[in-house]
Amino acid sequence: NKVYPETECSVDHIFPIIDPAVGFDSWDLVIEKLFCEIDGLQVLCKECHDNKTQKEKLIAKARRDM
Repeated sequence: NKVYPETECSVDHIFPIIDPAVGFDSWDLVIEKLFCEIDGLQVLCKECHDNKTQKEKLIAKARRDM
């Protein structure tokens, strides 16, 4: 809920291209998710984007460690 300069923002896929809870499925799904509609994207400040990315990495690591 703040205003940030463009250089401190990232365009983020709302749903990860590769679901960290599932892992890689197929190139067809990766391409489909990569080229999503605009309503599948969001603008996040760098801090929020980094936090989201870190959470996804932890989910992926927990999945791999099972």
